[in-house]
Amino acid sequence: MSVNIDTLTNEEFKTLPLVIEGESKEVRYAGNCLVVIRFKPTIYSFTANRCGVVEGSDVLRLRASKIFTEVLKRTGIQHAYQEINDRFVLADLMLQPRTEQNPNPFRPSDWPADQEQYPHFVAPPIEVVVKRMHSGTSKHRYFGMAGCQVRKKHGLYEDFVFQNDEPYPNAIVRFDWRNPLLDDKGNRLADEILPDSMADWHINTAGARLTAMRVYDALSDFLNEKNIVCYDLCLFISQLGDLVFGEISQDCGRFRHFDLGSRETAEHLDVAEVDDDFEASAIVKARAFAKSTGGITISEDSGLVVPALGGLPGPWSARFSDCEIDAKTGRVIKHIPSDTPRGEIDIKNGLRVLELMKGVEQPHRAASFRIYLVVADPTGKILFKRMGESFGWIAEESKGSNGFGYDPVFVGQDTFGKTYAELDSMRKNLRSHRKHVLDEFKVWLAKYVRDNEGESE
Repeated sequence: MSVNIDTLTNEEFKTLPLVIEGESKEVRYAGNCLVVIRFKPTIYSFTANRCGVVEGSDVLRLRASKIFTEVLKRTGIQHAYQEINDRFVLADLMLQPRTEQNPNPFRPSDWPADQEQYPHFVAPPIEVVVKRMHSGTSKHRYFGMAGCQVRKKHGLYEDFVFQNDEPYPNAIVRFDWRNPLLDDKGNRLADEILPDSMADWHINTAGARLTAMRVYDALSDFLNEKNIVCYDLCLFISQLGDLVFGEISQDCGRFRHFDLGSRETAEHLDVAEVDDDFEASAIVKARAFAKSTGGITISEDSGLVVPALGGLPGPWSARFSDCEIDAKTGRVIKHIPSDTPRGEIDIKNGLRVLELMKGVEQPHRAASFRIYLVVADPTGKILFKRMGESFGWIAEESKGSNGFGYDPVFVGQDTFGKTYAELDSMRKNLRSHRKHVLDEFKVWLAKYVRDNEGESE
């Protein structure tokens, strides 16, 4: 049997053997270990309280799945979906395991006997969840959790306390058992979150965790360029932990798009920075520009810190070669501004650090890139503040042509002896102090907008 989903009609689809059908999908067997999937319009991710079916949501999910699946495959992540158009998906058949609840799952007559036990094609009863903050819905009721947010009360949680939690410091991966707790009438009450030791009975947790984080990172990098934040992702991963199956769309994640627009930037403001303090400088700038523009303002101050130079270049990093300094005390005696172009002054700054560090041996060549990111409102209130830092040491000589600033003279503690300027942008971003702080900012922003939605600007 061979199926072309571009010419397949709905009538022909209905003649294929049924594999499984649920609220959001209908799956039928196409032969040769492949299935055709038809999405249905659903309530998920398209209404604020998931209270109504949205016509056309099936097409939106198909298009999103096509984009995201292509992103994953470009990153080298395996996905069961082979082809996607605006009506159907052609995918690898994933075998449902034999369980007490489902003793006779679908098995095609042409399925190779040697594949029956191969976990690459087995779909475990586990949902792999990546989260940056806690959120929930009436469809996500978890047994034994406290303080979680759901959209409506359920009998199991009659006196439950509902609250919004702060974002997690880093993305976490958990395993939800899709074998729901039932009441005495067989109605579904709640899924259960499993510890790794129990989830490991169903899925290779180490492999699945690695795959889930690779998916999350790939999608986040793709969405970052479009001002979209991904802070919750639910995935189906094979028993072996190496193959993603099921859709990647609005249904399986929580994404938030931000159009920050444009305002008068107040570039004319001459804000006196605090010369020896990144944090204080970032706060001063954020408050000054927020007051001037009447809007919420993001400010950062960052630079290179070398303890052997008393903390210099520090807040003077951008103009270090224009400074007269006392390297022993880490103080700038005088700053004489020059009209040197940015590209040239970056080179001069790096060479000056190398000159000052001549003869200094390890471990005294230690250094770090440091950043403070601050958000202030027009009243001067600090809404968000984070510090990020990347550790390493000063190289013996300038190397590399990528990056900017002090990258050619800074060796990261985990860059295998290479300077940041010798790394490609992807490898540098994995270690970037700035990226880590911006990731935290995006999660905070998603929560801030959600909590303040509907309020006037």
